[in-house]
Amino acid sequence: MNMKIFVELISDALPGSGGATTGIVDQDIAFGELGVPYIPAKRFKGILRTSARDLTDWNELYYDTDDIFGKEGSSFTIFKISNGYIENYQLYQNFLRYCRRHPQLSKVFAKQMVKRFFSYNRTQTSLIRTKLVSKEKSLRTSRVLRKELNFHFDLNIIINDELDKLKFKEDLEKICKITKNFGTSRTRGLGEINLVLKEESDHKIQERLTFKSFNDKDLCTLNLTLLNNEHLLVSNLLGGNQSSELFIRGSYILGSLARIYIMQKRLEKAHTDPAFRDIFLSGKVIFTNFYPYSNGKIFYPVPSSIVKEKNKEKYYDLAYEPDIEEIKDIQTIALRGFASIDSSLIQSYFPSTKIESHHRRPKDRKIGHAYGDKNKTVEETGIYFHYNVLEPNQQFKGQIIGKYEYIKNILETIPKESTIHIGKSMTAQYGKCTLNIDSLEFYSTEFQNNLDNHNLVITLISDMILRNKYGYIIPDITILKSQIEKSLGLKNGELEITKSFLKFIKVGGFNSAWKLPKVQGQALGAGSVIILARKDRDKMDLRKIREKFFESRISEGYGQIEINIHGFSKIERQELKNDSEIKVEQKFHKNLSLINSFIEFCITHSLESTLRMKILKTLKNPSFEKLNLSGSFLQRLLLFIDSSENVVLFNDKIKDLKEIQLKKIQSYLFVENNEVKINKFNKFLIDALKEQLNSDFSEDVKIDTIILNRNQEFYKFYFHTFITYLIIKMRGMKK
Repeated sequence: MNMKIFVELISDALPGSGGATTGIVDQDIAFGELGVPYIPAKRFKGILRTSARDLTDWNELYYDTDDIFGKEGSSFTIFKISNGYIENYQLYQNFLRYCRRHPQLSKVFAKQMVKRFFSYNRTQTSLIRTKLVSKEKSLRTSRVLRKELNFHFDLNIIINDELDKLKFKEDLEKICKITKNFGTSRTRGLGEINLVLKEESDHKIQERLTFKSFNDKDLCTLNLTLLNNEHLLVSNLLGGNQSSELFIRGSYILGSLARIYIMQKRLEKAHTDPAFRDIFLSGKVIFTNFYPYSNGKIFYPVPSSIVKEKNKEKYYDLAYEPDIEEIKDIQTIALRGFASIDSSLIQSYFPSTKIESHHRRPKDRKIGHAYGDKNKTVEETGIYFHYNVLEPNQQFKGQIIGKYEYIKNILETIPKESTIHIGKSMTAQYGKCTLNIDSLEFYSTEFQNNLDNHNLVITLISDMILRNKYGYIIPDITILKSQIEKSLGLKNGELEITKSFLKFIKVGGFNSAWKLPKVQGQALGAGSVIILARKDRDKMDLRKIREKFFESRISEGYGQIEINIHGFSKIERQELKNDSEIKVEQKFHKNLSLINSFIEFCITHSLESTLRMKILKTLKNPSFEKLNLSGSFLQRLLLFIDSSENVVLFNDKIKDLKEIQLKKIQSYLFVENNEVKINKFNKFLIDALKEQLNSDFSEDVKIDTIILNRNQEFYKFYFHTFITYLIIKMRGMKK
């Protein structure tokens, strides 16, 4: 069951992001990459929980508060809630992405201009009550959302029983009804809201894929693309680390699809179901890691043998013998992030991350915020904490590998495009993703053969967990060497390790079904490079190697390798073109009327800025240095324009002015015979604006109509600015 909570801002609101802009804004709100604001789900969920506690105290709810919102530390709740997005959010996103691709439009609809439309800055101070004056250094600036904006939150409810669904909806309606304020300073006039809960239809047409050209025993690869719609916190690192990894481990995809499978099949004891056991528990199906995808390329962890010269963009591959000689007298540094290697070219990529701040309130509901006290527990004092997370709207590619009989079962449970939740804290604000099925193909294990070379350059695409003969996890590369020898049909010891460039990582994990940690151990890190050669220097036929995954937990994406993708030639850096944005839905043009006020706002401010620049350029003309105009005459002009509601009234006021004074500047003010020629000014405005906008866009948004509807306002602004700047210039000349 899916629902939406619609939020109307009755007053300005400050749903704080925990961030600030040094020297400008002390308390900021949350914005997306293009400047469109959103309300973080955790802020909103916390307010709903507070209301639910009050209702529970009055015995007004069917469900307990913890049943609705989840117990502390639990990953399961009855519902998941997304961030709150502005009305017509997707239209704003598509429109702004379109603008960002055009140099002229990107200036008109810049991120700061978008922020100005939805928000503004407010200042406040603290008072000394006894003296009724502000405290020293207490001035604070906050950015607040403008009132009358509308947001919506998507709710995904996980309840099967129809009666329970109805009771849950009733509880949620009560919670929404009594929730009237949220955000910072909600006791001081900010954050007044009105909530409306609406149920959405679940009968959406979902395209499901079937492939008839495969037999059940065929080994297949299902290619998938994942787009994170919200921030992601995916971390498998030990030690309570709150920083997300920059890729998505296969275990997250396995777990998410397993949950969907259990719900679709309504399995009470999933481990007893043979099909479920074969797909998700037996290791017969491999869920690879999902790595960043951009410009049609997948970016894997950078091989640790590749380094770059310090302060330069020159790359060297230490797996290539001539490069070792070349860097003897050069200072190099290791590469981080991900790379795509094609022959001798390398492109590097680093996913975007962001620090998100959160506030856990004390257990005592009378205390509104966290405070410091070393003698008390975190539950008593509350705490401020931070996550380093992956930013939204990034793409990742991965695969599911297994026999078609298993892949077929997975395809029956997920449509071509499905919504999944992965990672930590996925019940609110984090983890919402779109999973797309790209294609299904026969599994291929072809490596680059390099038959003229007796070396094998093995690069780990994912972390590898190696176990010795006693079953202990140990990062001993001789264990992998033995596995490669076996795959090649060689005797133990026929291969030797000539070089190795290793990374190490401590792996573990957590089994959410058993509520137990997985076995911990030291593993080889992704990007490790091992070079093998036959002792007799004979050539090796890589066609004999039928696996790309070795050793333990390969069903979760561990142990993936590539062979001979580098190490046989010099490597050069290739610039990654910045054209990897998500495809923009071009149909948005016909819906621009829905965001017309936003477009007019940005165009108006852009045009005013253009007019200022044109006025300043005009006043640089040397003829103005010889201009002799009285200050009182110019002040009278300002008084006339400020007190006139329209051009007609202004014409009435200037018709009796001395022509000698006005004639000196009338051409710059579009005045003839003491009368404003508004048609000439209109043409001037349209030409000025079209310098900034491309012709297609000008037609789509009807620029001429916008100017004609507001030409009197623009003229008043132009006239006032021109006279004001002229007065300042004349004062400067006198000094």
